[in-house]
Amino acid sequence: METVPITGSVADIFQALTAPGPPQGILLEAARPYEGRQVSILAFPDAPGNKWITGGGGADPWPEALRRHLDREVRHEGALPTEFLGGVIGVIGYEARRALGLPVTFAPAPLEALFLAVSSFLVVDDQAGEVFVVSIGDEDDAPQRREWGGRMKARLLAQLRQRPTDPSHGEGGARPLIITPREDARTYREKVKWCQEKIRHGDSYELCLTTSFIAEMSAPPWEVYRALRSVNPAPFAAYIGHPEIALTSASPERFLKLSVDGAIEAKPIKGTRPRGATVAADAQLKSALGASVKDRAENLMIVDLLRHDIGGVAVPGTVTVPVFAGIESYQTVHQLVSTIVGQRQDGLDALDVISACFPGGSMTGAPKIRSMTLLEQIEGEPRGLYSGALGWISHTGAAEMSIVIRAICQRGRYARIGAGGAITTLSDPMAEYREMKLKAAASFAGLALAESGDPTAYRLAEEGGLVPMGNAVPENI
Repeated sequence: METVPITGSVADIFQALTAPGPPQGILLEAARPYEGRQVSILAFPDAPGNKWITGGGGADPWPEALRRHLDREVRHEGALPTEFLGGVIGVIGYEARRALGLPVTFAPAPLEALFLAVSSFLVVDDQAGEVFVVSIGDEDDAPQRREWGGRMKARLLAQLRQRPTDPSHGEGGARPLIITPREDARTYREKVKWCQEKIRHGDSYELCLTTSFIAEMSAPPWEVYRALRSVNPAPFAAYIGHPEIALTSASPERFLKLSVDGAIEAKPIKGTRPRGATVAADAQLKSALGASVKDRAENLMIVDLLRHDIGGVAVPGTVTVPVFAGIESYQTVHQLVSTIVGQRQDGLDALDVISACFPGGSMTGAPKIRSMTLLEQIEGEPRGLYSGALGWISHTGAAEMSIVIRAICQRGRYARIGAGGAITTLSDPMAEYREMKLKAAASFAGLALAESGDPTAYRLAEEGGLVPMGNAVPENI
């Protein structure tokens, strides 16, 4: 392991190490500090010991495929500012729950789960101003790993002599980007009412209704990532560049964190308000969120669900809620966030905990299985990678994953955005529609900035008199 001082952003480093081609690999970037840390991980498929792992479309179930790549014994000795010391990094799509025996009516997609098995990687500690170049393996591949490490160090040192780069977005003055919703406002409101009727009949307590938007793009995925991180820096920002698909995320929500010592933590988000235009307006919106009976009730139901999920894999008596309905503020929104913790049972590993809790309860509703079944009926389309979980699982037994929200999935020239919100009997259908669009707004702005250089240069098709795409949404995005 070697260290190199850094200059510029983590995105600059990732781009420099993948040049001259379009960036392929995975970047987990702390685009804003979180819990006093700002640590990012970079991994590339052509590095020693690294390779893509896919799940879906008849491939091996992802839990078994990942477990085969997590059999190396590695001790974490504290040299790195992260508990990741090789393992797997990637994303589990929402419908990939089928591999856990949970019901899914939609046919398997080719890439329901996508991971990179990682032996060679870089860790960036923004606060210390250092890049760690790491490669683990056996003696027989030591020369290859040393050569890779030397090459990475040389490219990092070369970047030190360059000025930080500005993202190259599209040219201003272009026509607004047309973003096509799957359904118009009236249809979404009717779906909210349908959910409320199911809740009144006792089929669920809370349903996380989602929808999607499609845009036809010329901007490449990496420029979309750089644009999104500039308009909405997030603690769990991520970019996955694969030959078949690309995923960009600016998630603020931790799904699960598992420490080497067996500690489990989840931080679900339920409850959202926009940031105010003035300091006074912002404070008023934040206060209203904290006092909202509806939002606190939504949050409480998901806290109870996660207490149950974690309780199945935790030592009895260790599951607690140290923070209920706290407020975290981000670039565009205030969020109501709770913290649930527990201690993993002996004999279980990180994959056992992730499998027990997936999908994240904040994206399903409660009770989980019945709610997912109802949501498939009313949503009428797979969510894909949106609503899943993204992050790393280490040989050390540690893991950290975020919920895939505030995300953009690109395949070919099409980009897809998912958005939604929790529905209860207290929900107002029009307010739910506005909240859903608020959550998607940062992704809309990121697409527009990447496409034209102007984050405001977009228009929803329904607002311009165009016909919503509906069932013509391209498949497998």
